[in-house]
Amino acid sequence: MPFDHVANTPLTGIRDNYLSIVTGLSGLFGGTGSAVLLGEGLAVTNAHVARASRRLNAFARSGRMLAAEVVAQSDVLDLALLRLEGVKGNPWPVAEASVSEPVWAMGTTSGQLAPTASGRIERTHAWAHADGRLQSGLMFTAPAGPGYSGGPVVNREGALVGIVEGVFTEFFDTLSQIRYRGQTVLFAYHARDVLNEARRLLARAGIDKPPRADPAA
Repeated sequence: MPFDHVANTPLTGIRDNYLSIVTGLSGLFGGTGSAVLLGEGLAVTNAHVARASRRLNAFARSGRMLAAEVVAQSDVLDLALLRLEGVKGNPWPVAEASVSEPVWAMGTTSGQLAPTASGRIERTHAWAHADGRLQSGLMFTAPAGPGYSGGPVVNREGALVGIVEGVFTEFFDTLSQIRYRGQTVLFAYHARDVLNEARRLLARAGIDKPPRADPAA
């Protein structure tokens, strides 16, 4: 299952770290989502994706199907860590998002299809009710849909700026008191917040596998 849609986009650099998540019976019953490899055999996704089914399968760029085991769930953010066998991924840079800069996201909309969506950052400090909690993150507009949850958001240099938490057709930013209607809005956690939480969860679970993001980024 090559992720052909990322060709000629800044997502190319993180393609080997992207996982298509299929819950339930692949291709039949269940939903879709996304995950990003943080290191060998370790990935992060949204907790609401991980909780969708007892069966959780991941598809890597090669098309190989991998069984995924949930090893930790955050009690602070809508995040879960997954353990998978036989997949490594590559280190990648991390950056902070800027207002109005273009970004690209990648999601799994159906089975083995992983399209991309591009847009622009609307706010770098937005607030949304995510997984039953008021969360801080970034907000951007892009023609995306279900299945992008847990997927990467990169800037024009290909650096990871966020992990998608949800896709909304109506979004109220409690900080600016602005309501967005009539366009698709994506809310994402800042990449550094995700990595910090992943390190905390790994330490709590006694797992010695630090995320492989570029420390110099």
